[in-house]
Amino acid sequence: MLIGITGFVGSGKGVTSDFFKMKGFTVISLSDFLREECSLRGQEINRNTLTDIANEWRTLHGPNHLSKKALERLNNKELAVVDSIRNPAEVEELRKRPDFVLLAVDASQEVRFERVKARNRENEIKTFDEFKRFDFSEARSPDPNGKRILSCIEVADIIIKNEKSLQDLYDKLEEIIGPYIVQTKAPNVPQQK
Repeated sequence: MLIGITGFVGSGKGVTSDFFKMKGFTVISLSDFLREECSLRGQEINRNTLTDIANEWRTLHGPNHLSKKALERLNNKELAVVDSIRNPAEVEELRKRPDFVLLAVDASQEVRFERVKARNRENEIKTFDEFKRFDFSEARSPDPNGKRILSCIEVADIIIKNEKSLQDLYDKLEEIIGPYIVQTKAPNVPQQK
């Protein structure tokens, strides 16, 4: 089974990938290729640089370039996840594998903004207005090689609303994906003391 994960910033893509990693899946983030390229170029790794490289690669090599790189690296692994899908051409490339399922993780702008604020990362979006503008820029770029997350969500096979606890998300993932994976039980979320 090959699972693709898409969604807007702060929706919970990373913790969704963590769930599958704990279940024995190999996880590849398309952003990892961009981070590697940033390092090779000696550039600062930040959202703008990653976006610039992604757009450059999609323009030079086709909008499905990152997905092709992921499939090559996975080398037909049976249980795998490709995270950070941001362009529908990436989805189309991954759908060439007959066992591919696209999972969209979704949450309201307000919830996602609070999560982004809580991460407290350097160079992170600081105001809700700024966050809304950023969302709009990632939703559906007029450039076919740009970020088009909304277009990816629209073609998702499964959409999970992630606005509650981490355990709630894990329970939803177990319910939806669990029947396909029988070797382990969903991980328990460590409780705070």
